Amino acid sequence: MIKAFWQRLWRMDGLADKDMWNVDCYLAKQIAPVLRRFAEMWRTPGAPVNLVDDEDLINGDVDWYANIWEAIIWKMVDGFERITLGNGIFVGRQEDYINEAVELFCEFYFNLWD
Repeated sequence: MIKAFWQRLWRMDGLADKDMWNVDCYLAKQIAPVLRRFAEMWRTPGAPVNLVDDEDLINGDVDWYANIWEAIIWKMVDGFERITLGNGIFVGRQEDYINEAVELFCEFYFNLWD
């Protein structure tokens, strides 16, 4: 633990050797709090254009898409937090849930702004 502290402090990239051993969990530990903060602060009524049906977009019927978008954001939060708790070891439905959360993160990566 002390060794990792000093490695992070003195290395230009701020990474310790132990961070490289389990990169997926390291990244999840960085992503999870950012997603949680985004979800807690998100107040924009709307949704990503790639989530909204074209006809609804034209008609202006997009209110319920905001609820869907919020649910997607929270699913990503929960998925990445589960990764940090499981330390990279998942089975069955939990693995499916986490995979879905990561896929949503990839799909909506460029929509994570407010």
